[in-house]
Amino acid sequence: MMRNLALLSLVLVSLVGCATQAVDRLDPAPNAQDDAGATNPNLGGQKPNSKPSETPATSTVFYAHTDKELFIVDPTKSDLPMQSAGLFDCVGTGKQAKSITDLAVDKTGKIYLVATPASGKKSIAFLDVKIAGGAVQCAGKGVSLNTEATLMGATFAPEGTVLPSAEALVVADVSGSLYQVDTNSADTTLLGNFGIVPAADAQGNAYENKGTKFQISGDIVFMAGNGTPLGFATVRDCPPSGSGSCNRTDTLVEIDMSKLRAGNTGSVVKKVSGQVLKAASCADTNESYGSMFGIAAFGDQIFGFARTTVNKKAVAQVVRIDNSTGSACLVADQSALTNAGFSGAGVTTSVQVSVPVK
Repeated sequence: MMRNLALLSLVLVSLVGCATQAVDRLDPAPNAQDDAGATNPNLGGQKPNSKPSETPATSTVFYAHTDKELFIVDPTKSDLPMQSAGLFDCVGTGKQAKSITDLAVDKTGKIYLVATPASGKKSIAFLDVKIAGGAVQCAGKGVSLNTEATLMGATFAPEGTVLPSAEALVVADVSGSLYQVDTNSADTTLLGNFGIVPAADAQGNAYENKGTKFQISGDIVFMAGNGTPLGFATVRDCPPSGSGSCNRTDTLVEIDMSKLRAGNTGSVVKKVSGQVLKAASCADTNESYGSMFGIAAFGDQIFGFARTTVNKKAVAQVVRIDNSTGSACLVADQSALTNAGFSGAGVTTSVQVSVPVK
């Protein structure tokens, strides 16, 4: 099944949300412009990170972004220090793009960006993007693609999964379908979906919306895993269309990489690992976590980058999630760095990760 979809942008890189009773879910759209430094009452005694003066001294990094700005993250440190790589120069007044909705990183360190156009409904592809002079330069004119689908996730699938001898760019739309994107023609092929919401997750936590289709909450991430390919996504359960609001608590699912096949109309989920609920050891006061519009992976952890509101202000939060159970903690409030919630994140397929404990 082929369609023309939307995407991309290519940039050189190094390597590789939160909902509570007091936190409102912020669905994709607004370019939030609230005052920076919003105080999050759910963070406990944890403090926002200060803005680093230099790129983290590590060979393992990954990327997060807002609608307008790209950030470099050091996952090897417990407080996840982050610095700005610059603003996307193709986003803003008089520019082609209204926002960057996600990114994907291949094994060579190239990033493909998913862009929402400033006008119209069809996404835009930007090529040959460079980080220089404190800006992320979208060199050349963006290409408008023939689709009106709302894309919420992007990643690369390792060699030998979707394609036998090459990595494949994979995207997910808001309804929960996954597609391979041909990086030359931008044609897309259906690979499957996130399946049906069960009565409960693997940890025994019940769902109110069982029997409906899982929708993507924010992002997908695939890794080569030293020959054992791994994949994860953050999804949410929602009532039938138009009958109410989606669950504010995200769910972590593990992907069966062998099921990512052209023409698949069924589920690609291997395990509904768990609703992203507060671990017993957490210091913050959140009970659950949602609105993670970007995820990345390192070791046995999934990192969720949230787009939420607290006291009617946009807050940029980072959540650490166990890749086996979905239990999580809020580890950083990055509102001092950005006055908008995160829109996406990405990590190279060659990042070192651990297989979930069964």
